Amino acid sequence: MSSDRIEILDATTAARLGHCSGPTTAGECPAADEGPVPCAGRLVRPPGADPQAWPMWVPPDSHHCPLGSAHRAAECLRQADFYQDAWLAGLRRQTELVHHLAAAGDKRFKDEPPDELARISRLRWLGSPYAQELARMEQTFRQRAQGYLAFARRYPYRYPAERSHPTGASDR
Repeated sequence: MSSDRIEILDATTAARLGHCSGPTTAGECPAADEGPVPCAGRLVRPPGADPQAWPMWVPPDSHHCPLGSAHRAAECLRQADFYQDAWLAGLRRQTELVHHLAAAGDKRFKDEPPDELARISRLRWLGSPYAQELARMEQTFRQRAQGYLAFARRYPYRYPAERSHPTGASDR
């Protein structure tokens, strides 16, 4: 995200006040030392952003970039998807193994119908420590993503009812 130029807008008029490079790859604001971020009390949005979702308001006393939290949430969701894909691949391998054993005449599986073989495969996979660890890691990263998203949404900007949205979008 750090290669994008993030627009900084006035919170009242939505006039463009400047820009920043956005958060670092670690999700931190490179311009904030120990104090509030430079865009505190203003609106921020990536160039060409969807007006239904942007701009995002940054609270006046914020010491963290809300875009960094959104970036971290996206990274956590990618990790969760990785673990989910690994879990599903393991289930496919277990299913292939059980079907192979049945076709080879293994007495535990040879007389079972295909739907029962699928059920057996799933139960064997669910009981494996590796499948349990993959499921736990997926859940952990999904929960982390929810936490980062909650932080990013903590201070949603709402335009006053008597004014229209300066970017042309309706207030959600």
